[in-house]
This record gives sequence, structure tokens and C-alpha cells, in this order.
Amino acid sequence: MTGSRNRRLRWGLLGTARINDRFIPALRNSKFCELCAVASRTAEHATEFAREWKIPKTYASYDDLLADPHIDVVYNSLPNHLHAEWTIKAAQAGKHVLCEKPFALSTAEALSMAAAAEQAGVYLTEALVYRHYDQTRKVMEMIHNGEIGDVLVLRGVFTFSLNRPDDFRWKPEYGGGSLWDVGCYPVSFLNMIGGGAPQTVFAMQRMAASGVDETLVGQMQYSGDVLGQFVGSFNLSRNVGVEIQGTRGMLAVTSPFGMSEHNQVILKKNDKEKQFSFKIDNRFQNQVDDFARSIIEKKPPLVSPLESCQIVATLAGLQESARCGLPVRIDAPKGDLFKSGAL
Repeated sequence: MTGSRNRRLRWGLLGTARINDRFIPALRNSKFCELCAVASRTAEHATEFAREWKIPKTYASYDDLLADPHIDVVYNSLPNHLHAEWTIKAAQAGKHVLCEKPFALSTAEALSMAAAAEQAGVYLTEALVYRHYDQTRKVMEMIHNGEIGDVLVLRGVFTFSLNRPDDFRWKPEYGGGSLWDVGCYPVSFLNMIGGGAPQTVFAMQRMAASGVDETLVGQMQYSGDVLGQFVGSFNLSRNVGVEIQGTRGMLAVTSPFGMSEHNQVILKKNDKEKQFSFKIDNRFQNQVDDFARSIIEKKPPLVSPLESCQIVATLAGLQESARCGLPVRIDAPKGDLFKSGAL
């Protein structure tokens, strides 16, 4: 563990998922971080990955990496069903954790993760990378400044065609399904604008042969009668975006979660459009640096475990609604569950 400002935080990777190929350059480019180790289920796999990326230490099990006293922070990019188990074990081993989305697959799991981090005195955050974008900050700034009046309707979409039949996201035992994989993006964005979890949700789904949702459409009612709608799918052409509609105008975010040289926020007001452009070179850089600064400076992370618990409660409610065909009330975790300001 480190609280020192005089040396870099030492990171270990739990798993060798494809997302590491994009995450590692951000770690390597950070003045706050150092990539020291990687763990996989076999020594051969870990060694092969470490050789490719020139990582000094390898471990043939996740437990062995967590036992290394020289590792300060772990990045948990394991499949969805392993997020809770290994985040809790990492926290209990005294490691700070950056956990990939979705944070967990049930509210109970999410609360256990948050409690483990608090009890161990470590920092835990969910890898909602878009929260660290300048364009996201711009959206929230314009909303808070009343640029579009009172926000009344929120819309989000994240669809693409998943054409790999053996992909783990088709497997229910791995926490698969479009809701947990891509639906969590617009749901978390809408929750951010809505100020927390919705009060009530209703959802409908199309099921894949494997038993997971291939498409899920949801509706949410937030406090103040703010209404939200979203679509997530593995079986539609690529379509990603967010719209926020208020009494005096609307905002459209053309690429809210991805990276390009010309991400845009479009303000539509008084029959006119104004475009704000943002260049995102490395979608993980701000996330890595922000989390490192939280640890070093002992300040709450941008995405708190409490917020992630509320997102998971929303997703679980949507899944329940899609299964039963009825609206579901969301009993979202509240801040008084946690004693630490970091949570």
C-alpha cells in the first residue's frame, strides 16, 4: 500500500482480457502509475501475455498476484461473473481496485464489494471511462447552468452486432446479455443526469437462444418526474448516443462512450444548433490518472462505490421487469449505508 506522493502506484492486472490492450498504454503513459505484474489462470498464458507487453512479473493464479505486497492497485477486467469475487478478495488483500463495468451482477454483490473496500480502507471505483471525458463534464455543466431549462426526458442507445457465437457475453453463467454489457452504459449515463437511481423501471426484451437478452428496451422514472428511455442490443447495427431534452432546448451527445478526434455535444435551442467538439486520444488516460490521484491525495474517486451500487440496483430491476413483464420499484442503496466519505 502506498500513500506517498514520491513514487508511482504499482499496478497488477487480474486477467488478460482484450481490453487490456487499450488499457496498458494509459498505465504506461501515466506519471502516477507503473505496470508491474499480470495474473492469469495458467503460467503459460500469463508468461505469453507478459512477454508481449514487457510486464516484469507473472503469476499463474489471481491469488498469487494479490499476495504480492509490492502491488498497490489491481485492474479487474475479468468476465462479469467474477467481478464481485475478485474485487472483494483484492480489497481484503489491501489492494485498491479499478473494476471493469458492470460493477456486479446483483445489488447484494455490489454492496458486498463496497463494504469490503470500506472495511479494508482501500479505494474502489468502477471503470465507467466516459465519466472522465471533457465532453461529459460539458454536458453536466450545461445542464446545471440551466442551458436547456428543466430536464424532462432522457434517451440513450448502445447497439451493435455481436457475431461471435462463442463470445462469453452470450453465456448466462458468465453474466452475459446486452443489458449488462452495453445497456449499462446508457443506464449509468441517465442515472448520472437523473441524480441517482430511478424510482421505477419497466423493461421488455428479446431473448437469444443461449438464454440471455439479445435486445432490451427499458424505461425509467426518476425523482421530479424525469423520464428515461434506453435501448441496448447485440443484434442491431451499431448505434450509440444520448439525448437530454429540457423545457428550453436539448443536448445530443453523438459518441458518449467512445473515442474519436471529433466527439461532439450538440446544443439544439431556439431552432439553432451549436456544436462543441472534443478530441479524445486515449479513452483510458484520464480514468487512470484520476483514480491514481484519488489514492495518492486521499480523496473520493469520481465514480463512487455507492453510485455503482445504485447503477447495479437499476440494472437488476430492469432485468427483473423484463422477466416478469411488470414495472419494478427500485430500492436503491443510500449514502447512509457507508461511513467513509470515499464511498
